Amino acid sequence: MSMQFQRTADLTVMFADVAGSVGLYTSYGDIRAHRIVTDCLQTMSSLISKNHGRVVETIGDEVMSVFPNPDTAMNAACSIQDAVQIDSELGFPLGVRIGFHQGPTVVDNGHPFGDTVNVAARMVAIAKAGQILISQQTFLRLSRENRARTRHFNRILLKGKISPTDIHEVVWDDMDSTKSYVKRHSHSFNRQQVAGVRITYGAKTLDVSEFQPEISLGRSEHCEIVVESELASRLHSSLQYQQGRVVLTDKSTNGTFVRTQNGKRQNDSLSLHLHHEDWLMQSKGVISLGEPITADNERLIFFECF
Repeated sequence: MSMQFQRTADLTVMFADVAGSVGLYTSYGDIRAHRIVTDCLQTMSSLISKNHGRVVETIGDEVMSVFPNPDTAMNAACSIQDAVQIDSELGFPLGVRIGFHQGPTVVDNGHPFGDTVNVAARMVAIAKAGQILISQQTFLRLSRENRARTRHFNRILLKGKISPTDIHEVVWDDMDSTKSYVKRHSHSFNRQQVAGVRITYGAKTLDVSEFQPEISLGRSEHCEIVVESELASRLHSSLQYQQGRVVLTDKSTNGTFVRTQNGKRQNDSLSLHLHHEDWLMQSKGVISLGEPITADNERLIFFECF
């Protein structure tokens, strides 16, 4: 394209992606699932426009849009999450993951591209269903009121960057009033291999292995293991099978507590408090989301490596 159509503007680029759409097609068939996804995309596009944004394009089950500033993008993102939570026909939440980033953006014939777009795309790739993630640079550009509606999520090294950057999560759900618990314990890691992990919570048992490589734990009903606790985050932690190992990753506000069985073998008698950290799972024991492991804790998740 001719350079005369290019310009640089300070914009917020946002991606909103319908999560789990593959499962919709499997469960409800092509025609019905396509209509559900299309309706969701139309809802997102409408809310983007109402909040001073512009839809750039829709590709598959994802909408790319631009906003004049991160506050308008945040308002749109929160409106989208609130609007798509309950589908009136299906009666279950339809998950959307959202990420946005503010910065100098090259625009060619109305289409943004460059580093700002790449960082925004990375934000949505990290997000899970029901999450809104933003970069540190974007967080600093928010109004004081909107900054108060966020919490620190993680610190990672983005592709192509020299130093790690902080990532923040937008707390869009007024019901997500996760209480704070102060970390008091240290922990260490070990790196022996396991073939899989069996998770038991109440009457539900799941195996994490090469056949089911990932599950989520948290308060959201999108999670495979749902723990109803005000100390648990909506998307609290995950277990992921990685080439003969299972990694427990904390993504929460209050952290994930782990205790392995008493014994003299390596990895026995461990007491861990993970906070935005990973642990290569070993032995057998219990997990608690957001609160210490105690004898009267009725929300313990049991695990056993095999």
